[in-house]
Amino acid sequence: MDENKSIYRSENADSAVSRLAKIINLSEAEVEVLIESGKTPWQIAKKFGKYNEYKESVMGTLLNNLDLLVLCGYLTREQADERIADFEKSSFVA
Repeated sequence: MDENKSIYRSENADSAVSRLAKIINLSEAEVEVLIESGKTPWQIAKKFGKYNEYKESVMGTLLNNLDLLVLCGYLTREQADERIADFEKSSFVA
């Protein structure tokens, strides 16, 4: 169970746990308990009726990060667009 926690928790203040806690109005500790029980952030967001809000938040971060990678020359716009399309098709978001 600690494995699930480490996947979604990072030192980044905008980790999946932190982001989700803000959206569903729970503490990070409460979200961590739900994750330790085997739920993913996506499942938790859906359970609380905040799936679309969570998806938009994650997508916003993805778009910002990809735009930065394009700006710095690490990716082409086409590569970034492909990654966006892949994310939208992923089982996490579908």
